[in-house]
Amino acid sequence: MDLSLESILESTNLPESKPWMNNVIYVFINGIPDDCHQHCIAKGENNEIKKEDLAKFVRERLQVLAEREYKLWINGRMPYITPRELQLWRLRQFVQYIWFWNLPDDNDLAMIFNETKRKASNLINDFIARFRKTLLFPIALRRLYVILKNEPMKKEIPHKDKSNVNGNIYSIINKRYIHDCNMLIHELRIRLESNQALSDSYFYDPDINQIWVDSSVVEIVCNHDKIIKDIFKTYPKPEPEQENE
Repeated sequence: MDLSLESILESTNLPESKPWMNNVIYVFINGIPDDCHQHCIAKGENNEIKKEDLAKFVRERLQVLAEREYKLWINGRMPYITPRELQLWRLRQFVQYIWFWNLPDDNDLAMIFNETKRKASNLINDFIARFRKTLLFPIALRRLYVILKNEPMKKEIPHKDKSNVNGNIYSIINKRYIHDCNMLIHELRIRLESNQALSDSYFYDPDINQIWVDSSVVEIVCNHDKIIKDIFKTYPKPEPEQENE
């Protein structure tokens, strides 16, 4: 056995850091909304945004978040944390700092957390129950507002079950936004002074995330600023997280 000082020093060298797995990086990229890609490159760069640019952004943020997690949670500054709480906190970091307040599909999150789809779905349900009103819906609301103010894919399409109700077809970021759209419609119903009926949205083509939206809903969003401002006031944008010292 070599007990020389050199061999002892060599045995204490730190192991090399393993690279991030590319398939996981690209799953993270899938969760970044298209309209936020411009925020993933350095300011002042006007080049076409490529997958490599987004991969660099994700790798840098994951590295910082891993260090943040170790310093803030693992080393005892916040003791008595269950594994479940740690997963929820980790998901919150991803949602805020990588996905721009977006929540990807269950399959993507199952891969990222190395869980079955069922366990990942349960984690997501816990996260939504805790953070929908304060983190997710306020941003989804503003994204939906922009989507509904823009030109639709199709106009005057009859409701699937109500031939006398027409609507427009819009593309949404992911399937979860159908629930947020119906939450918005519920908020509009609460604030309407008349007895005007508003139909819930539904998937017009779920394979490409196209939804049907009642024309009356679109008209309110586009022309009733007072109602929309009141909803925005009820659901303000989340403030940057303040670290407790």
